[in-house]
Amino acid sequence: MRISGGQLSGATDILERATQEGRILGAHLYVSYRNEVIAHVGFGNVVPGQPAQAGDVCEMLCATKPLITVSVARAVETGLVGLDDTMARWAPAGTAPKVAAISLRELLTHSSRLPNHLGPRVYDLTFDDYIAAVLKPEFPDGFWEAHPVYNIAQGWHLLGWVLQQTYSRPLTDVVWEMVLQPLGLSRTLLVDTDQVAKPFHRRSIEGGWVAVRDSAESARANRLNPAYGGSSTIGDLGRLYNHLGRCLAHDGILRTRTMRQLITDHGGVRFWHGDETRPFGLGFYLSGGGGGLGSAWDPGSFGHPGTIASRCVVSAVCDPASNTVVVLRVSNVGTANNALFDKVGRAIRADLRLPIADPARV
Repeated sequence: MRISGGQLSGATDILERATQEGRILGAHLYVSYRNEVIAHVGFGNVVPGQPAQAGDVCEMLCATKPLITVSVARAVETGLVGLDDTMARWAPAGTAPKVAAISLRELLTHSSRLPNHLGPRVYDLTFDDYIAAVLKPEFPDGFWEAHPVYNIAQGWHLLGWVLQQTYSRPLTDVVWEMVLQPLGLSRTLLVDTDQVAKPFHRRSIEGGWVAVRDSAESARANRLNPAYGGSSTIGDLGRLYNHLGRCLAHDGILRTRTMRQLITDHGGVRFWHGDETRPFGLGFYLSGGGGGLGSAWDPGSFGHPGTIASRCVVSAVCDPASNTVVVLRVSNVGTANNALFDKVGRAIRADLRLPIADPARV
């Protein structure tokens, strides 16, 4: 456990009380401020009976999507692909015309109109068979989204497949060489065969905790899923966002102009039907609120959550204006998750005496 100088007393009090009162199973919190890690800590349990530790390798769901985003951005920088290249460049004969016409930019901004919840479930097929299923069907017009809606799985599978075609390498190798190895993120994985990630839990009818799984544990550990199958530690995610924040001032793993392009609003996206439109760049939610930690962050902030049934379970946000990075993971999913994330996000800003962003500017 590490918390520096009592700087986060409000946020840690919220999480400590939530675990002690049994409202959450446990949590992990990482906070860096002005290039200093001031919190890297676990609360309660990561799984029933096992205390949460800062170094726990856990399921991160969609919060690992930025690994693919950064890998694609690096391929764009070297001229291997272009944001306006369409799937027709790589797709085999017989690909549905509307799918072939989708560009990388549309995939990264979730504006492709690809339908959610249609076709095979991710873990029912191998990666290659899933790609083939996405490319071939001609979805009826009525199934295509009427406006940009967050695409859970298909879009990031297509982006991962494009990376494999571009580099003629397995996607795990591409992400390792493009992102993980250069940044020393040794405990972040797309496939976690050797160290099975800790899952999220929910309350059972009897009042205990049961793991939330959409597949057998062995399938998740062995099946490549670039959309929401990754695992990591909160420290690795924190270091990723710290580096990306620094790229806004100095070239790093991405050039400054590339990083600025990634966090320029490209028109917004709805997280689910009926939701408000949230600012969205290329692969990142903007202005804090879409990242799950509340709307109090500066409009220049960026991040990405992981969710279960629209409930936030993990979130990372980088606020370049205050040089702050926050990663919060809660061990369970429940109806109060979103309110808890919002409350902790606001408490962190209050603890650090940062101004609360004006919602009218977001």
